[in-house]
Amino acid sequence: MPTEASDFLLDPVVVVRGNGERTIATLEEAADFLRKNLDAAPHANPEGVLWRIEAAISEDEKKHAADAFRGWAQAAELLIGARWRS
Repeated sequence: MPTEASDFLLDPVVVVRGNGERTIATLEEAADFLRKNLDAAPHANPEGVLWRIEAAISEDEKKHAADAFRGWAQAAELLIGARWRS
């Protein structure tokens, strides 16, 4: 049974800059952060990453969407780090 974006937990969670340090723990949070930062790193295709997150249905697609978000955050120089869930 597919999980909703709000239920899909990023592992590792992504720590980004944005009004201080912010932890992104779900795909829904990643999509929200992207929507607010579409102007950051346009060369890294933020609209494409957002589409990928919103279109992800299967567990595999969601994992790839999470990887794409991490890659975008790094390209946008917003990535502080990542923390594995315990």
